[in-house]
Amino acid sequence: LATLQRQQTMVNAVNALICLLVLFKYYDFQDRLKVMSDTLKSSWVNFYHFMIVFSFLFCGYAFIGYLLFGANGMFEYRSLSASVSTTFEMLQGNYDIEKILYLAP
Repeated sequence: LATLQRQQTMVNAVNALICLLVLFKYYDFQDRLKVMSDTLKSSWVNFYHFMIVFSFLFCGYAFIGYLLFGANGMFEYRSLSASVSTTFEMLQGNYDIEKILYLAP
């Protein structure tokens, strides 16, 4: 039952993202929102390339964290998916530096 609920949550998140992207085509009707829409259209290629490079680097850091700290018994890095989640939290500034320095000085 928990797996079905998790899948439903993921489907709902993707649906909300698609609905948000559909709204961008209606921005052309207002002048102020058209400026934002045109900016996003013109910068899409650069943003796309940035996201490719960022995702490779992010996954690399998550994998290195999994190798370094997962074997040492740190709960936050117990699996690769948990390592990705922990690395994302670290980007937001939420991490325990004392625990990390204790395991890998």
